[in-house]
Amino acid sequence: DEAVEAQRAGYRGIKLKLGRGFRWMEKEAGLLRDIEVVKAVRKATGPGLRIMVDPNNGYQGDRERAWRLMAETAESKLYWMEQIFPAAVEEYTWLKDKIKQAGMSVLVADGEQYDQPTDFDPYLQPGRLMDVLQTDIRHLGFLDEMAVSRKGEPAGAVLTPHNWGSQVGVLMALHMSKAIKNVPLVEDDRSTCDIFTLEDYQFRDGVYTVPNNPGLAIRVDERLYTLKCKPNEVIVS
Repeated sequence: DEAVEAQRAGYRGIKLKLGRGFRWMEKEAGLLRDIEVVKAVRKATGPGLRIMVDPNNGYQGDRERAWRLMAETAESKLYWMEQIFPAAVEEYTWLKDKIKQAGMSVLVADGEQYDQPTDFDPYLQPGRLMDVLQTDIRHLGFLDEMAVSRKGEPAGAVLTPHNWGSQVGVLMALHMSKAIKNVPLVEDDRSTCDIFTLEDYQFRDGVYTVPNNPGLAIRVDERLYTLKCKPNEVIVS
């Protein structure tokens, strides 16, 4: 139901939380539920929606189940697999080889844990082990995100800045996507902050219209700010 709602709202892709066998269920039961969810979402949304999945390293130390997840969701045509297990050159070399041998087109995404652009070096040369670079937009900021983009582009990797729980993060990534050509999409978790006035932004049919006004085109509703935020205001000088 949530996937269909997002599709009807205009989103062309969604990301599913997987990794149930690592945190909430027994491993085998969690794997089967992960597979079931992916297949159910694909059946409900049809072939046109991009489905990204993120187990949050939930298959660490378990190559057998990690590959079963990949293989048994192959017909669902995942767009990317994010953090299937903790990033390591040996593990990602194995994963990319398996994907190639199986003839899959699924992309490998990772990087939200990194705080330096150079952290990606072993995954881009001599061969590309990460296809989608996902450094966190609010953690690295614009300049380091641009440096990650410059590292990824010669290897054919794209940058899709990670964002979670922040409307500001969405806006930052949108503006980056205007300035950097290898940012093909933006991660929008639909977080909101009710003191912001953002009428200059428009979302329709999977595309944001992004204004050119300074300060990310954010204006603050002073009345709401005074009511809800000012009592806890901290002045940093």
